[in-house]
Amino acid sequence: MSFLTSDELVKIKGLFEPFDQSRLGAASYDLGLGEEVYLSPVPETPLTDRKRVTLGEKEDVIIPPGQFALLI
Repeated sequence: MSFLTSDELVKIKGLFEPFDQSRLGAASYDLGLGEEVYLSPVPETPLTDRKRVTLGEKEDVIIPPGQFALLI
């Protein structure tokens, strides 16, 4: 397994849009979370009750055990 250096990450056009130099680490790029999160329901949940969460500035979201989320 290999890792990309910060110099190699910068060279890949369109990998991170918009690109922010302050989020670049030694061999990493810190991602951000948008304002919408879609949480998976438990199997019995009707389609009309599926959960979309709109986040405020600096707000967190908790993903319950056994569920997944689509993060924008």
